[in-house]
Amino acid sequence: MKTGVNQLTTILAAAGIISLSVLYFNISPVAVGAAADHRGFSNQQLGMLMVPGMSAQAIVSLLLSFWVRKINWKLLLLFGGACAFAGYIFAAFTTSFTMLLLASGIAGVGGGLLYCISMAYLGAAKNPDRGFGFSQLFQSVTMMIGLYAVPIWISPNWGLTGVFMFLAMGIALAVALIAYIPNGWEPTTEIGAQHNNQTIDNMKLSPAIMAMAALFIFNLGLNGFWVFYERIATNIGYTTESIAITLSTSVGIGTLGAFLPILVYNRINRNSMIIAIGLIFILVMVGLITIFNESLFWVLSMLFQACWAAILAYMYASIAAEDRYGKIVILIPAVYAISSVIASAAAGFVYNYGHVVFLVYTTSMVLVSMMFWAALRKRQRTLE
Repeated sequence: MKTGVNQLTTILAAAGIISLSVLYFNISPVAVGAAADHRGFSNQQLGMLMVPGMSAQAIVSLLLSFWVRKINWKLLLLFGGACAFAGYIFAAFTTSFTMLLLASGIAGVGGGLLYCISMAYLGAAKNPDRGFGFSQLFQSVTMMIGLYAVPIWISPNWGLTGVFMFLAMGIALAVALIAYIPNGWEPTTEIGAQHNNQTIDNMKLSPAIMAMAALFIFNLGLNGFWVFYERIATNIGYTTESIAITLSTSVGIGTLGAFLPILVYNRINRNSMIIAIGLIFILVMVGLITIFNESLFWVLSMLFQACWAAILAYMYASIAAEDRYGKIVILIPAVYAISSVIASAAAGFVYNYGHVVFLVYTTSMVLVSMMFWAALRKRQRTLE
């Protein structure tokens, strides 16, 4: 493939690999719940479960930004798949919290390679909105399966070991999809082949950097809320089965949000859509913690997932559209990972002070992020 990532098969394969490489984090509420139920970890330990994997992913992303044009992407994907698979198998059979963190780090290295390279493929696509839309769609599908299967079937029968074996099976499927990925990448006209001599130092003032900062802050709120989503529902009084059904069905219906960027990818301004969806997000987060009604909880969960699928696709596409050299978009996994590490640890600390403090922290981060996107939208209008 000599003219950029335009083949639908490659886009779908890359989107599928992403959905499987980040499955651990995407089902973190029920994975954390399984760790709490079967291992009796404290809230702070539960908050630390995601830290090694996300930290490893961040380091991988940062290193790849320098080597992205110098290495065989397909071989790197295969190596990443092997690391992630080995890490999850190790995690499945260890009983030590320290060894569990180590195994998570190994899986994070592999998952980070799968995630970063696949993100680069989608960022190089002719229409990144659609590519990232498919990514969010596939993530919603795998989340729906995991959020139902783990608490209802896997965790009760096989405990935390079963959860990590399930994740290892997902990585095996991701490795199979690598067969549909080409060996390398050349810039499309959208990415800007004319900028091949540009260095990342010349891009310090690029709007892409500001958009990355907005993504970082947004994830501090979103990811912190998501990690303790299951614990919030449990403390409100919902049963494990009720939570599993609510999460899985809401994710399934929430996939409709992923179709928004796929169907209307260039008809509505991206940043305007981000701001509108972000404000809805804040209202939904408030409702999930303050409304004690199971039917409304399900509706709000559906809106949460739909907003999540749509807003991340628009954010990623906005960054890719501003990236003229192909080096910024590959840093998205690093930004996502670093913010997730901070969010997970911070949420574990803040959650100890009650739902009100937790809600103020998470919604404030989302609101500040929307201010950044509003500034970017204002800049766009000035240039129009």
